[in-house]
Amino acid sequence: MAPSQPATISLCNAGAVDRQVWLEPWCDEFVLPSRGELSLRVEADEGVAWEPELEETEHGLTIYGAGDTRIRVSINGVEQGSASAELTSPDFGSLGARGLVDVVFSNVPETRPGGAPAPRRRGWFRRLFGND
Repeated sequence: MAPSQPATISLCNAGAVDRQVWLEPWCDEFVLPSRGELSLRVEADEGVAWEPELEETEHGLTIYGAGDTRIRVSINGVEQGSASAELTSPDFGSLGARGLVDVVFSNVPETRPGGAPAPRRRGWFRRLFGND
């Protein structure tokens, strides 16, 4: 099969604050400024470039890439350096990237699955004496 035509998805941050953008399964992280535009160019070597799955949470926007695709990210027209532009996402079958991240990393908050903030670590002194 010949390479597919890339699909482009554009989003705008209409909010007054910057938003975190996280790409899975690549663990790429970007900041989309207030009033900024995010452009995702989804590419595949063969077949149809399937659209990624988007999830917005209180932490920001998480983009789960489809199997056998790459995503080139531009913010305000400037392409960002990213693993997602260079490395093709594995095909996780019916589980998908989101399912894999949930199954493998949901019980390990330090890995920041889906771009969640890292848990706050308490040192031994604070754990022992209860000072926060």
